[in-house]
Amino acid sequence: GFTIVDVYKIPQSHYGMPSYMFAKDQENNEFYLNVDSFQNGWNGWGYIELGDKFAIKYERLSLREATKAKEIIPIDKYRK
Repeated sequence: GFTIVDVYKIPQSHYGMPSYMFAKDQENNEFYLNVDSFQNGWNGWGYIELGDKFAIKYERLSLREATKAKEIIPIDKYRK
């Protein structure tokens, strides 16, 4: 299955949109999102905003650092 997460931190970059950001699930577990694992690649990555929701898959939950998502699928933010 997938885990639903909300983006809570998009690092600042001097060169445009950074290739990574951070999200949390309902249990406050932190996840590392990288454009390389994003379903749409760079097309759409630059439009991500704080609070956007994604369905992600990951291998193992890390308790020491943000868990890396291995698959990131956007959830339609206009669907209610």
